[in-house]
Amino acid sequence: MLGFLLLALFPCGLCIKPQNIIERDNILGPALQADFPDPSIIWVESENLWFAFATYASANNVQVATSKDFINWTLTGEDALPIVGGWTYSSSPQVWGPMVIQIPDGSFVMYYTANSEENTAGHCAGVATSRTARGPYIAQVTPFVCHLDRGSVLDPAGHLHPDGSLYVIYTIDNSNSTHFVLQQVALDGFTKIGDE
Repeated sequence: MLGFLLLALFPCGLCIKPQNIIERDNILGPALQADFPDPSIIWVESENLWFAFATYASANNVQVATSKDFINWTLTGEDALPIVGGWTYSSSPQVWGPMVIQIPDGSFVMYYTANSEENTAGHCAGVATSRTARGPYIAQVTPFVCHLDRGSVLDPAGHLHPDGSLYVIYTIDNSNSTHFVLQQVALDGFTKIGDE
């Protein structure tokens, strides 16, 4: 959900408007009939395809679907993140809300939430990278951000600002409150600039 919200709140200055979008008002029914929660989407011009990434299901940590026309979607059956970061709960990482961006060098960065090995009731945010949109993504060994003492870190999402700078927004959520954090990162998509 946050991924779609961010698309509305933070229009991308370097995004390319695909020519294959048709009016969505005339489409009835689901675009993809599958358990595909918390999706994020990205247009990849070099492949002339839309990619959608979703929360874990069955044996896949991160589900992938593709579409040429934004109407007809196909589940690839591939796991975009076959190996999660070493900080995750290995028995059940439960990867949530993956979000992918393309960074200026043409590679891709995935942000995701997963159960922490340190506290299986808590969640941290991870980062993984790939040369291609479909992956496989290689997870960083340590979490991008983890504040188990303050709550679960949820819904990390990258944003390429029109001025060329990169940011990651995420929430820290506990039973009493939710805080949004906007963290500037280097052009690699994950090296933090400044304090959190």
